[in-house]
Amino acid sequence: MSNVTGLVCVVCGTSYPPESPLYVCPDHGNEGILDVAYDYERVGEQVSKESLASSGDRTMWRYRALMPIAPDAAVPPLTVGGTPMYDAGDIAASLGIGKVWVKDEGRQPTASLKDRASAMAIVKAREQGAEVVTTASTGNAAAALAGLSASVGQKNVIFVPASAPEAKIAQLLAYGSTVALVDGSYGDAFDLCMEAAKEYGWYNRNTGFNPYMTEGKKTAGLEILEDLGWDPPDAIFVSVGDGSIIGGVHKAVKDALALGWIDHAPRIYGIQAAGSDYLVQAFESGEDVLTKPPIAADTVADSISADLPRDRIKAMAAVVDTAGAYLRVDDDAILGAIPTLARGSGVFAEPAAAVAYAGLVVAVDQGLVRPDETAVVLATGSGLKDVSSAMKAVAAIGTEPMRVSPNLDSLKAALERCKEREMIDLTVNDAVLEAAVNQARDRKFRIPTFKQMRDPSLIPDDVKEQLKSVGLWDLDPINLFRISWHNEQTETGGGFGGVNYFEIPPEISGVAARIIILEGKWFPTGAHKVGAAFGCLAPRLVTGQFNPATQKAVWPSTGNYCRGGAYDSNLLGCESIAILPEGMSAERFSWLESVAGEIIKTPGTESNVKEIFDKCNELRASGQDLVIFNQFDEFGNYLWHYSVTGPAMEEVLKEVMGEGDRFAGVMLTTGSAGTIASGDYLKQKFPTSKIAAGEAVQCPTMLYNGFGEHRIEGIGDKHIPWIHNVRNTDVAMGLDDESSVSLIRLFNEPAGRAYLADQGVSDDVIDKLPLLGISGVGNMLMAIKFAKYYELTGNDVIVTVGTDSMEMYQSRLGELNAERGELSELDAAATYHRHLLGQGIDHVQELGYYDRKRIHNLKYYTWVEQQGKTYDEIQAQWYDPEYWTSIQAMADPIDELIEAFNAKVG
Repeated sequence: MSNVTGLVCVVCGTSYPPESPLYVCPDHGNEGILDVAYDYERVGEQVSKESLASSGDRTMWRYRALMPIAPDAAVPPLTVGGTPMYDAGDIAASLGIGKVWVKDEGRQPTASLKDRASAMAIVKAREQGAEVVTTASTGNAAAALAGLSASVGQKNVIFVPASAPEAKIAQLLAYGSTVALVDGSYGDAFDLCMEAAKEYGWYNRNTGFNPYMTEGKKTAGLEILEDLGWDPPDAIFVSVGDGSIIGGVHKAVKDALALGWIDHAPRIYGIQAAGSDYLVQAFESGEDVLTKPPIAADTVADSISADLPRDRIKAMAAVVDTAGAYLRVDDDAILGAIPTLARGSGVFAEPAAAVAYAGLVVAVDQGLVRPDETAVVLATGSGLKDVSSAMKAVAAIGTEPMRVSPNLDSLKAALERCKEREMIDLTVNDAVLEAAVNQARDRKFRIPTFKQMRDPSLIPDDVKEQLKSVGLWDLDPINLFRISWHNEQTETGGGFGGVNYFEIPPEISGVAARIIILEGKWFPTGAHKVGAAFGCLAPRLVTGQFNPATQKAVWPSTGNYCRGGAYDSNLLGCESIAILPEGMSAERFSWLESVAGEIIKTPGTESNVKEIFDKCNELRASGQDLVIFNQFDEFGNYLWHYSVTGPAMEEVLKEVMGEGDRFAGVMLTTGSAGTIASGDYLKQKFPTSKIAAGEAVQCPTMLYNGFGEHRIEGIGDKHIPWIHNVRNTDVAMGLDDESSVSLIRLFNEPAGRAYLADQGVSDDVIDKLPLLGISGVGNMLMAIKFAKYYELTGNDVIVTVGTDSMEMYQSRLGELNAERGELSELDAAATYHRHLLGQGIDHVQELGYYDRKRIHNLKYYTWVEQQGKTYDEIQAQWYDPEYWTSIQAMADPIDELIEAFNAKVG
């Protein structure tokens, strides 16, 4: 150890001679972890940036002068270190920051960064003539020690929690290690290992105890800095369990600063699983990690599950000294990060390694990493370490292998299905596109991108300035930019803010679970369906598949969608035909008369969608030049809600959820089944959450293959919409339409509002209740039934939407008063206790595989037999693993076409 000057206690600063056979400071026991100090002047005489650049050695041993080993010390033969670091441009672009690099430690001999520490342990153990080396581990350190020991014939004994993944235990046994599976936590295994090492005199490799392990792990940090030409990134993201890796990265930064190889330190961010967040808690509270007691760790990221981080002093110093931070990510985000990181960088990470990427996402969301900054994600271990978690992660986003028979015809058919996955056709018709551009130029309109609807901060300032003098419902093309959940709650001149939502209190719901409702009223037309209509119209417009100057846009609907389509069409200056059942509310028709070019009333009410389809077929055969935008089979509807409504819900969840809260799921009644696409988005972010689909029990298609008439305007018919991803739906639920009808009276009539006030409901909440139209009340009732069925607690959060408000149903209130008489206090009490507090768990079905398949198969009768879809298409919806994810990926290509369209308009 020619360049080592001493071993320094991190608690008291006492220095011990470099040859001391100490693991920890004698005065402070296991808390007194030692830090290796170097003579940097001497190191600088032996190694430089230039000598490293010309060295042929690409292993960790290239930094030998900065290691506590002799210059001629024998090292294990396995190639440790020199792992690649990739420029992940797609990830940087998706996050909106300058650069992201991913350091892939899964390329080590035993597939984790822990090989660096174990290689050091082998050198030090053999230096001392140790017969046996031991360690405790959740898996990776154990595998590293086992593999490095096998390469030199070193005996070893390893203590592992019995819950460690099989793949990691298999590595240990294959390498010939003596393995003790401990019935307990990692802390239990650590304590037993410590006692055994002391009892038998074994060399103790344990992280957070042996000071030399940091010196091995720091080589990953040195490689990061060297690979970037000694120009540090702005931030480095490290997953943290025991704290030794982040301490090693910090030591690399300190070494490089002391040697003058870098001129400033990058910020270091420690990322912990929410179920193992000891250091995050200490960072946020300012607690002393020397005295803070252990926690009960529980996380899918087993490699960083630690009740009491053993190297916590160095770990805390790493973020404090570099002006970084500790952040937590929950298990859903961790699992979701595995495929995202793999697809964005090509690096397949185990859960603990994916934690670092998930932390980068959080940091960007919180503004800790600015758009012009750069970041490194340290991926500490291979996804092959925990295949079961990886399978859960990909299953959550609907990814499965393509199944084929062992013949070329089967393969050809499967590949053809892959080609057909672009259910939103983006083929450009240049001649028509030019006409559409001219129309846009004449009308002086631009089109918002999905990104801008999701995040209005991206909307140009001149557009925001124009909106200051425009009413929310005005027929002005600039209002296309108000197709967003973020509109200011004002009728005229509003800007943008947070997502509009409110929370239903227990005094109304009768449950402890938190019910969050997004407010659709603040869209143009007063309903969020204007966004779904845009999602169908925009791709056709910017590809030249629809000419607004010559063609009519046909909008079949049970109400709000055709209103939104007529509105969008009017703004674009094109003729529209609105088709809706004659039995819908009077408000829909009176408004449409001033906006739509033509209104066609079909027989029946919301339960008569086939009659709407029949009218569409009649129009097709009429010879008119028109394009039919059928919300029930247009994937633009699905895509808009996946890309805009889903992220809006996620934004609200981030705002309202606190420590210990859990997102339980999204509940939505299905009309066209567009909004429920938001559940597909949320389940990818929160893989343990559920999606519940609701219908009127008077027309129970999903639940009982039934039929009938109901009064919840805008939802469910006697068919399953083509765009409903039934395979991803967890619960089917039936609602009594009398509950919705009665509750709009309770929420809006004077006697009802007075009764709610008597029950302790605040004036603020009572004033919000008119934001719920009939289907919005149905969505709220679904949330109540869901909470009761799953016995949710106050730490559970569920989300739904208020599709429209009571502005659309004042005529219904008048009809009900004429039919039933004015609402009395007694009526209000009966309604409150029967339809709110008395809401039960009847007509709720958890959907297994074959339950979902049964519902999916109902599509055949509507879509294949009647509406021209094919057998192969309906099979692909169920069996093709990338059918739905391929649709989800189309927002960015459409945005590119929108931007190109706007550029042509000028």
